[in-house]
Amino acid sequence: MSLLINELAETYLFRTTTWIDAHKERKGAIIYLFFKLFIMKNFKNSVQLIGYLGKGPELQKLDSGALLTKFSLATNETYKNSKGASVTDTQWHNLIAWGKAAELICKYAKKGSELMIQGKLKYNNYEDKEGNKKTSTQIVVNEFMLLDKKKATEESETISS
Repeated sequence: MSLLINELAETYLFRTTTWIDAHKERKGAIIYLFFKLFIMKNFKNSVQLIGYLGKGPELQKLDSGALLTKFSLATNETYKNSKGASVTDTQWHNLIAWGKAAELICKYAKKGSELMIQGKLKYNNYEDKEGNKKTSTQIVVNEFMLLDKKKATEESETISS
């Protein structure tokens, strides 16, 4: 694995940066730069979830013509408590999808469908009816895959927005 990383680092970084050419003997620094420049940047504000749709998504068409769907996804974590009993903790996540992703989610997913999503966090600030400042968190879907066994055989591709 480290040989592959070294080869990739040399291929991409040695060609473009004279500083790295001057420091070929510093493989550790080169590997660090490779990860920093090409891999770690892709993890910024990235969320991956596998869960179940709370209710059937509904497609909205905005005045601008953009397609939008908002839906919730439940994720479950099971663990043993201090007494040894199995406990399931369910977290609900608010998601939003735009464009073709919104259209396809509404077309193929229904209440209880299992989805794998990749997206990013978005925070919205607003005031409630009493004037209190509130913050809501949403996950903006970039890619998704329907994991239902029945649908997976019919639609086995990953959908990107």
